[in-house]
Amino acid sequence: MIFADTDADVAVTGSGTIPFCASWTSSTTAPSYATVDIDAYDADFLEFASIIAVTDFDANYAFNITATKGTWTLPAAYDVTNGAKKANGSDSDFLIKVTDITVGTTPASSGGFAVANSHDSYQAATTSGAVIASGGSTSSGSAHGVESAAFNIDGKVLLDWDTDIPGAYALSITITVASQ
Repeated sequence: MIFADTDADVAVTGSGTIPFCASWTSSTTAPSYATVDIDAYDADFLEFASIIAVTDFDANYAFNITATKGTWTLPAAYDVTNGAKKANGSDSDFLIKVTDITVGTTPASSGGFAVANSHDSYQAATTSGAVIASGGSTSSGSAHGVESAAFNIDGKVLLDWDTDIPGAYALSITITVASQ
């Protein structure tokens, strides 16, 4: 006597929500205020190239990149009333711009990495943050992200002979990536 043995069909169904994902490689070069000299004071500013360099930027959906300025650390004797730099960061003495852009790849070669809010020229960094770049698309039926984009952020500190006294100065810039 022979017995029949039959296994049932096996099936699997995947489900769940794919989250917004972004990935990049970055390097930073902290602005060195120690490089301020007579020429910088005479020009009323000193520029810093590539304070943030981002390569191989990838995002799986439309995104915004925001830059936010921290508050100033100022010398103890700094004239907080008349000096342009403010300890609470409410000043416009540090500016940033987005440079050296590689738009990256996207479907139909549209919606790649792009500068936002005139940040292709120097704009004052703020403590409330500003969108400096965006990319991808939210269009129904053709939404997408971007792959292999790249950019740099340059910085510029404004200088005043009469109020920017010798001493230790510090300020941070933070970039944040979020989906649109």
